[in-house]
Amino acid sequence: MENSRIKVRIYGQEYTIVGERPEDEIRRTASYVDERMHYIAQNSNIGSTSSLAVLSAVNIADELFGYEQEMARLQAENEQLTKDNRKFAEMWDDAKKTVIEYRKEIEELRVKASDDKGLSELQDKYKELEANYFDLQMENIKLKSENAKLNR
Repeated sequence: MENSRIKVRIYGQEYTIVGERPEDEIRRTASYVDERMHYIAQNSNIGSTSSLAVLSAVNIADELFGYEQEMARLQAENEQLTKDNRKFAEMWDDAKKTVIEYRKEIEELRVKASDDKGLSELQDKYKELEANYFDLQMENIKLKSENAKLNR
């Protein structure tokens, strides 16, 4: 990237700033320094411009360090949230797998239950057939007895 050469005014004095940043960013930075110097001048009894510039630089550096600390805190928080997100995603995947396994088990139990129901129905049918067979045997004995009486 090509260096920009820009004339700016800070605290009433003109400066030429050369930098790689776009012109609008350099102007915004110079404007911020100008605003901070005016603010500090209004709120303090510093007479010399050099002392005012140093105090402004110290204040701006303090802001910068505060922002760096906040950025470090936010990065740490972001890392923790990313870890938590991964953990919860894994837990979600595990839960989905568990649900799928439970569904398979439920289906197997349904099949088994229907088989058990079928088995139970077959057992009931068997008991019914057995009872009918017993009734037929009794009927057969009765008919043989009546036949024997008729044949005598």
